[in-house]
Amino acid sequence: MKTSKITFHLRLDKLNRDSGEAPIYGRITVNCKRANFSINRWVKPDRWKQTNKLQNARKQEDRELNFYIESIRSRIKEIDRVLIDANIPITAEKIKNSFSGNEKKSKTVVEVFEWHNKKFKELVIISENAEGTLDRYKQVLKHIKEFIKFQYKKSDFYIVELEYSFITNFDHYLRTVKKCNNNTTVKYVRNFRKTIKLAVDEGWLKYDLFAKYKGKVKEKDREYLTPEEIDLIQNKDISIARLNVIRDIFLFSIYTGYAFDNVKKLRYDDIKKHGDF
Repeated sequence: MKTSKITFHLRLDKLNRDSGEAPIYGRITVNCKRANFSINRWVKPDRWKQTNKLQNARKQEDRELNFYIESIRSRIKEIDRVLIDANIPITAEKIKNSFSGNEKKSKTVVEVFEWHNKKFKELVIISENAEGTLDRYKQVLKHIKEFIKFQYKKSDFYIVELEYSFITNFDHYLRTVKKCNNNTTVKYVRNFRKTIKLAVDEGWLKYDLFAKYKGKVKEKDREYLTPEEIDLIQNKDISIARLNVIRDIFLFSIYTGYAFDNVKKLRYDDIKKHGDF
């Protein structure tokens, strides 16, 4: 990854005729592209030249000014290192904006997901969202964290650096590493998409990365229990009270389902017989 170069120069075109001083500017260069910025300090051109840009300064005020310049140089190098550690592409303009405080701090994938889950939990508390759905979001976040470590060898990922390949790689990771089937994989990715869409709505991300994602849930043919199988479940001797309750709820769901089907059938037979309601 390319690193930056920082130099300092005078803007003689902005020379103050009254004081005879010119402003000092910093110049950040990355890959032959430059970004200039004022350090808000002035010096006379002859002093700048005679002291080799104040590096050989002897006067106290010049030494203090040189110390200030070197502190800026160190700060630029620090920003450079932070960007490299975060695996963020370095540009001269990005470093300049970060130094001047004009760059808006990017949210991370984990940060956005945790923010979403916090908001979702608040709605669970007031019974507007389901606890089970929140558990699924927590599971997706767990997979996301593990995927980032597995695929990118780091703990988090800036959302402004996301590309479509992040989505396809996550899909592939769920299928191959986590051994999720198609429907589970698609549902997890869709849950992740909701957080990305929120990031777009909040202005943290410019566009929806999922526009090209074509994951589809496959319909499955589900077999119904036979009357014999239902009898086996009903007559099964279960010693654990909790499982007994679960069995009763399950049987209740089965019988009420059958009852509903029978009501529909009787209703249909009645209409067919009498020709009205």
